[in-house]
Amino acid sequence: MVIGAAGCARATQERFYTLADHMPDGTEDAPIGNDFVEILPVSLPELLDRPQVVLYDEAGRVRLLEEDRWAATLKSEIRRSISEKVRHRLGMIDMYHTPAPLGESAKGKIYRITVSVESFKVAPGHGTMMQAVWAVRSIDGGTDFVCRSTYQTESDDRSLNHAILAYRNAVDALGTRIVYSIQKAAQRPRDGGAEQGECVPR
Repeated sequence: MVIGAAGCARATQERFYTLADHMPDGTEDAPIGNDFVEILPVSLPELLDRPQVVLYDEAGRVRLLEEDRWAATLKSEIRRSISEKVRHRLGMIDMYHTPAPLGESAKGKIYRITVSVESFKVAPGHGTMMQAVWAVRSIDGGTDFVCRSTYQTESDDRSLNHAILAYRNAVDALGTRIVYSIQKAAQRPRDGGAEQGECVPR
């Protein structure tokens, strides 16, 4: 009986989630020449850098959901979601972990993207808040600027499904802003393209 009870305790069902499992929305812009991006690993607060889904309550208390986990590390999920957004919207290949382009393709620019998520709180029944900083730099040195954005929404939905959706929506909004900054850099390479309010040259 003791062995049977131990076996039941180990049979806990774990559930895995991803941030980039939705189909493209069909809003692809025209590809940007032969340009490429290199999206580097995302920086996250230590509290979020774990396999469990992390939720907050209104008082700032933290819950780690042992049975609800990310399919990959959260920083990897965020990086992949941004990469898919850039590829779909701009037609640019993410060359992270791939060889440098050769031949005609090598004539395009390579934009290196670094992303730091400074704060990311999903509080079911209360809302979501994300603060992030990212930098866009071309390998040839012609473009170099840094951007900051805040994403914040309110919701009274306390369900786990809504919390996962809140994570996805926040990361999707961040990806959209990063896409816009890359697009501006590619369209205005002489001045760095950092004319939107949330970005400044470095």
